[in-house]
Amino acid sequence: MQGENIRGVYQLGSPFQLSSTQVGLSLNIRYSGIRAVDLEIGSDLAIFDDINNISDSHIQKLTRYSHGVHPKTGRKMLLARYPVIVNFVPFGAKRPDGTPHPFAGTGFGINSVIGFPDDRLSSDVFEGMEEEEQFYAVEIHQYTYDGTHFREVSGRMYRPDELLDGFLLGGGAMSTAIADGDDLILPLSGMRNSGSSPIQINGCGLVRFRCIEKQWKAAEYLPVIADTEHFYSIGGTFGNYVEPSAMRDIDGSLLFVMREVGEKPFAAGPLEAERLRIFRSADNGRNWETIIDLPHFHPLTPLAIIRTAGGTPCICANEYCTKSSKGEVWGSIVLRERMLLHELSTDRSHLLKPLMVRDCVGEFPVPYFDSWWRIDHPIGLPVRLKDGRWHGLLCYRILEHAECDLDAPMTPLTGCYVEEIYTGGDEAPLWVF
Repeated sequence: MQGENIRGVYQLGSPFQLSSTQVGLSLNIRYSGIRAVDLEIGSDLAIFDDINNISDSHIQKLTRYSHGVHPKTGRKMLLARYPVIVNFVPFGAKRPDGTPHPFAGTGFGINSVIGFPDDRLSSDVFEGMEEEEQFYAVEIHQYTYDGTHFREVSGRMYRPDELLDGFLLGGGAMSTAIADGDDLILPLSGMRNSGSSPIQINGCGLVRFRCIEKQWKAAEYLPVIADTEHFYSIGGTFGNYVEPSAMRDIDGSLLFVMREVGEKPFAAGPLEAERLRIFRSADNGRNWETIIDLPHFHPLTPLAIIRTAGGTPCICANEYCTKSSKGEVWGSIVLRERMLLHELSTDRSHLLKPLMVRDCVGEFPVPYFDSWWRIDHPIGLPVRLKDGRWHGLLCYRILEHAECDLDAPMTPLTGCYVEEIYTGGDEAPLWVF
C-alpha cells in the first residue's frame, strides 16, 4: 500500500466465518517506516476457502486513514484506523433448530479511530498531551454478503459515550463476537458512564449487539471486571483492562480473558499485569468467577483465549521472560520473541504443558536492524472451509522491534501469519448450515 508517501504492511489478522465454506480475514495495515508507535492506517479483507490458498486475488478495502481537524483544538490530525474486528452471521447459517437464521449474511465491524497530530508523527506523539488535545472514537460498519459480494452498507464514527446509553465503550477486541440466539455478543473495553471523561475506559465486558431494522446496534453491556484506582494511557485512551477475548465453552458457559496493565505499564510490570486470570460465566455473562489465576504468566503483552475446532479452550500468549535473548533488560511490554499455546484441562482447573507456536530466536535469522523479533496479537477461531471440515485457525503478526518503536523498514519476514492448530477430539461446530 502506497500513497501520500505512506507505505503500509499487513500485521494483525482477525478471521470470521463468512459462509458455509468461506472465511473472511480482516487484515490491519500498519504505517511502515515511521517512528510513531502503532500508527495503523486501515484494514483490508481477504476471502478464502482453503488455508493453503490465501491469495491477493480476493482482497478488498475495508478502511483507510483520513485527515481531519480536532473538534476542540482545531489542530490538523491524521485519523488512524485500527484493526477492524468483523462480527458476522454467515451466509446460509441456520438456527440450532434448523430454521433459517433471520440475519444470515449480515454483520458489523468495529474499529478504534485515534487522531495523530500531523506535526507530531513521532514515537512520543502523545507524550505531554492534555486530554482535551487527544482524539478517540469508535467506528461501526454495517456489512452484508450474498454469497458473491461483500459490501459495506453504512458506517459511522461514534464517541465512546454514544454507542450505548449510560456506558462508555471502546474497541480493542481480541476475538470475534459469539452467537447468542439471534444476537452477537462481543468482548470490548467498557464501563458505566459516571460523567467522567469519555476516553477514560478502565474495565472490560461483553456487549450484546442486536440487529434492529437491518442495523447491528449495541443493546446491552455485561461487565466482567473494572478497577477505578489505576489508569494507563496509550494512544489517547485510558484504562488498565484492555484487549479482551472470549469464547463459548462446549458446556455453554462463557470464558473471558483480558490483558491487564499495572501502574507502570511500560516497565517490568507488577504482579497484577503479568498474571493470567480466566473468568467463567455459567449464566450467559450475568455473573463471573475466576477459575484460573497464575502470577508472572506472561510479559505485559497481548494474549487471548481461543477455541479449537474440537471446542477446546487454549490460551495463546508470549513466553514469560525478564530479558531479551541477548540478555538485555527491557520493559516487559516489548519482550515478545516467543509465543506459546496453553491448552486448558478437561475440568478447566489448570493449564496443560504448553506448545511452542513460534520461536523467533531459534527459527528466524539474526534481526536485520540490530534489535529483536516480536511475535504478538494472537487471534484464533475455528472455521469451516470448502472441504466441509472445521479447522482451528490462529493468526498473529511478526515484525522486528525496530520497525515498531523506531523507523526501520519492513523485513522480508514481517507480516500477518495464519496457521492451523489441532488438539484432537471431535468437531464442535460454531454454526449450523
